[in-house]
Amino acid sequence: MTRTMRFLALLGLTLLAGCSSATQNGTTGTTGSRQQQNMLSREEILESGLPNMRDVLQRLRPQYLRGRGVSSTANYDAACKCYRPDEPDVYIDQQRIGGLDMLSSINARLVESVQFITGPNTGLQFGASHPAGIIHVITRT
Repeated sequence: MTRTMRFLALLGLTLLAGCSSATQNGTTGTTGSRQQQNMLSREEILESGLPNMRDVLQRLRPQYLRGRGVSSTANYDAACKCYRPDEPDVYIDQQRIGGLDMLSSINARLVESVQFITGPNTGLQFGASHPAGIIHVITRT
């Protein structure tokens, strides 16, 4: 067997191994758990027993509320003489409502799900001006 043929055989086996590790829903275990980390279901929200989405996220998905890097000098805070990290923007049903402080005004019982979308993945649906990502709250209809 030539070196090229061995390489192609190894490549084929690697591809087959990758395909066989997919779960029934078509995603690998890592991708599936990552998707679960980026989604909060109605059941989880109601089980928390908390009144507003700020409290719910603080308890169940605190990573959504963290700042991520500094994208410009506009983030300079004169009080502490430092740069504040960018914070995710908050959307309700695809409409921007503001920053993280708005989560306190959202009644948890009215929410169907919450999705965290990272900065690079916001472009198509929400525009490219979200370097820290967005928290997308989907309400019950």
